[in-house]
Amino acid sequence: MKMKPKNEEFYLEIEDSVELRRQMLETSKELIGILQQYEDMKNADTEKVDEIEHFCTTLKEISADISRLKSMMPKVRLSDLPLKDNLPKEPRRKPAPVEQPAATEEATAPEPTSPGKLLQSQLNEIEERLKDLQ
Repeated sequence: MKMKPKNEEFYLEIEDSVELRRQMLETSKELIGILQQYEDMKNADTEKVDEIEHFCTTLKEISADISRLKSMMPKVRLSDLPLKDNLPKEPRRKPAPVEQPAATEEATAPEPTSPGKLLQSQLNEIEERLKDLQ
């Protein structure tokens, strides 16, 4: 029995080696982009956790402040408070009428209220300016 040498080398011909290299580089580039997105997501998650922890500590501080404020307030029973019916009523004042400014020729067009109408009017103004320039 004849032993084959273990260090035999084989060579294969790659027909379109340039295209193969390009595809491998593009795949590597995509992989690097995916890894960067993964790292960005990990960073966003840690930032989120930090913000939640900060929010929780702030919430605890606010709760403690509210408790302190409640303890400082005087103790009053609801039965001691006056009812709304017993309170003196103040006459309501009518608002003064607002005078409308005199309409000028330039301001005869009503102001559009919806965003679509506003954009349409701005587009019309731009088209008029373009016609004046020509």
